Amino acid sequence: MTRKRVVWLLLATAGLVLLLAAGIFLLGGDKQAKEVREGIADLKSPRASVRNRGAKALAQIGPAAKDAVPTLIPLLQDNNPRVRTHAARALGKIGGPAKSAVSDLIPLLGDESPPVRKDAAEALGRFGADAKDAVEPLAQALGDTDVNVRREAAAALGKIGPAAKDAVPALQAAQRDGEQQVRDAAAYSVVKITKR
Repeated sequence: MTRKRVVWLLLATAGLVLLLAAGIFLLGGDKQAKEVREGIADLKSPRASVRNRGAKALAQIGPAAKDAVPTLIPLLQDNNPRVRTHAARALGKIGGPAKSAVSDLIPLLGDESPPVRKDAAEALGRFGADAKDAVEPLAQALGDTDVNVRREAAAALGKIGPAAKDAVPALQAAQRDGEQQVRDAAAYSVVKITKR
């Protein structure tokens, strides 16, 4: 085989590999878009179990599920606490594209269901400084009766960062919490907020 022919075969093979990779990428994108559409359809179901399944699926997709945000936000007021929990979790995992949900997540810090309160706090933390309006409610959540809520509230304040400086006294008090995991989250968050 001549050198010219070998170079031509290598280039042809590389071209086929690139075409195959592009096709796989495009098919994967179509699959994900289909999963988002199916998740959104599930959110509109009259059955709570189906709405719950849709919110869970969208949470797994993350930021690529941004088109679901307008459908997820009303589910934060769903009658079913599991649906509220998974809607909050999905919005948090979607992250930045769902930052418009911050004001809708804040009231969930006072929800009757501890898992809803916990997931609302965690979701707010995922928005970082965009959740600065949640600083005071999160600081209040440091006194929640549920340890998981207190831990996630402390962690969320640290993720908000310097914009949560008004919560430092509450976080310092939380460093005396009866639960080590809350004390640790509070101490770490004070460092993140004060940069010390």
